[in-house]
Amino acid sequence: MLDILDTGFDLETYRKRIGDQGPLVADSATLRRLMRRQLFTIPFENLDVLAGREISLEPATLVDKLIRQQRGGYCYELNGLFAMALSALGFRYRFLAARPLHRAANRPKTHAALAVEADGQDWLVDLGFGSFGVREPLRLDTLNVAVPQDDETFRLTRDPDGGDYVLAAWLEGQWQDQYSFDQSPQRWVDFATGNYFNAMHPASIFRQQPMLLRFTPEGRNILFADRLTQVIHGQSHKRQLADGELVQVLPGLFGLAPDTLPASVLAPAPQRAADTLGMAAADMRRLGYWVVDRVVERQVHRDQEPAIRTGDPENLQALLGGAIPEQPMDAEQSLALLAEVALDHQQHGDHPRYFARVPGPASFAAILGEWLGTGFNTIASSWGGGSGPAMVETVVIGWLAQLLGMPPETEGVLQSGGSLANLTAFLVARQETGAGERGVAYLTDQSHASLVRNLQHMGLPERQVRILPSDPDYRMDVEALTQAIHEDRAAGLVPMLVVASAGTTNTGAVDPLPVLASLCERESIWFHVDGAYGAPAALTPAGRAYLAGLARADSLVLDPHKWLFQPYDAGLCLIRRPGALERCFAMYPEYLRDAQGRQQSVASFGNRSLELSRRSRALKLWLSLRTYGVARFRTAIQRGIERAEQAEALLRAQPDVWEVVSPARIGIVCFALRGAAEGEHARRAQALAESGFACLSSTRLKGREVLRLCTINPLTTADDLRETLVRLAGELRLG
Repeated sequence: MLDILDTGFDLETYRKRIGDQGPLVADSATLRRLMRRQLFTIPFENLDVLAGREISLEPATLVDKLIRQQRGGYCYELNGLFAMALSALGFRYRFLAARPLHRAANRPKTHAALAVEADGQDWLVDLGFGSFGVREPLRLDTLNVAVPQDDETFRLTRDPDGGDYVLAAWLEGQWQDQYSFDQSPQRWVDFATGNYFNAMHPASIFRQQPMLLRFTPEGRNILFADRLTQVIHGQSHKRQLADGELVQVLPGLFGLAPDTLPASVLAPAPQRAADTLGMAAADMRRLGYWVVDRVVERQVHRDQEPAIRTGDPENLQALLGGAIPEQPMDAEQSLALLAEVALDHQQHGDHPRYFARVPGPASFAAILGEWLGTGFNTIASSWGGGSGPAMVETVVIGWLAQLLGMPPETEGVLQSGGSLANLTAFLVARQETGAGERGVAYLTDQSHASLVRNLQHMGLPERQVRILPSDPDYRMDVEALTQAIHEDRAAGLVPMLVVASAGTTNTGAVDPLPVLASLCERESIWFHVDGAYGAPAALTPAGRAYLAGLARADSLVLDPHKWLFQPYDAGLCLIRRPGALERCFAMYPEYLRDAQGRQQSVASFGNRSLELSRRSRALKLWLSLRTYGVARFRTAIQRGIERAEQAEALLRAQPDVWEVVSPARIGIVCFALRGAAEGEHARRAQALAESGFACLSSTRLKGREVLRLCTINPLTTADDLRETLVRLAGELRLG
């Protein structure tokens, strides 16, 4: 029962404080009456916490604060005081530890409530919940039933296996969970840890802004930061307090005398606004935590969402459009609209059954690095303007070059992705080779489409962009390349650039890199490797065998937002020749010359590509490499390679159903259903995607339509592969 003993508690003084004159019988009617009288009289408030004062759980201190000083408090104080009254009246009760759910899941049990015995029943009693708590006792055996209390409605549910109870309130047309609990009795001393967290931990919501709540017979008065809400008969009336108005509303709406409250809270020292456009620091924290909670919740349950969802344009326009908002709108509702509507309608490249194109399964540490850089409004253009971010980028480029076997003098720059990074390398190649207008570039029919677009926009005529047919294994044909080089030299052109693939998007094929490297050395041609998706496979033993010769490239591109598990966007261009990037892109206008002399020996990344204004894409890479260690990256990449091999094995186990068209190579396998008509693969891939279970893509190899799986997500399981193929084959047979 009770272990909160206080010889100084006087029942009559308590009753006078709450204005109670009813009969003193230990029954449910008295329990309800006393609970409501205290709720209507003693407010929930956190002003001592904001003032940095210790919140004591000593019973005598509670009595002094809540009765003699006529202050309020939070859950431990308010429910502790009520427990003393229950004890004095002879009620049997036990303390309960509850987990708040109204802001986030997986929070610690930092809330205290009571279970009270009255009239042969157990009742949930809570006088100290700062959100939407009950207004009177709620029977613990009344489950899955809407229980009206004045103009509000509550519901208790419980896990079918007899686990936690969940208290929910009906708000804004839906049930909103408030907290969960079980009936394990708690000793008063057990709340010391939660009390310390609530009062002292920087992440505690009680340390962020004023929070006051006082129940009224008609509803409740709520103050959160400077926003006052008065709920009257179910209708909410909201407004923002003017400067200095807090002192005026405290006595009437919350029953608090200003002279009993911390002066530092009532009249805080003037401070510069925290937000450029005037958002209060408390709101910034509240909304920031909302975003963190939502992102983590999605990370935990992402396999339960569709692998891809495409919206209807008219519906999305209706939900996300409308008139330009001249005045502020509710920020949390707007965030929810983004999270639940805008961001719900897209490909979920981190879903374990998203196999289309090249997925982007970002790691959480990398997400944190991205947030941090955005929150600090980081610019990573010059040493003078961002020496810290510039050093992080320098370090990360050095780490990745070393991991890929490039020489120590290798330089690089992080950009938006493979398209821009490859363009950067091509421009450097033209500059370094001096090929000028006569330069010729050599690719294959399996090269990424953006590579051809880049060369065209560099001004190369179609004749000088040589797209060579690939060999039967979808790799560059060295004989055809050699012949083309000789033909072009004879025509007075300058063979400038050979673009090899370290993992084509179609099949994962790797061009014969050692042979091509030697050919380029003999012919004095720039050797470029597009490893946008495949290059990180070199971190594994299997990948190193596939990618032999990668480190001999003059330039190399990879996308960390693919197989290095970074959030979009991040593309890395590595150049073997030191100084080549600056020779191609550097500029020194008059307004930057004062900084030029201070950064001769350090990287100025705004002079390494066409991007001048640029954020730091290195912070997330640096943080994730340190947080997880390269060993975890190796394991995750190896798993992607093995998953493609497992998929191939599953396909070959059904030779009467499937044909393997291109075997598993660094995370990609292509296949076809035997006897499928033209267009059937694409149609059924689309049907599977529309079902939400999985998403894979079709492509064409040598004119033939095939299906394709890219398995680089380390969360993908063998069962995911098996069930995807079962559903796909079943759908195809239905066609």
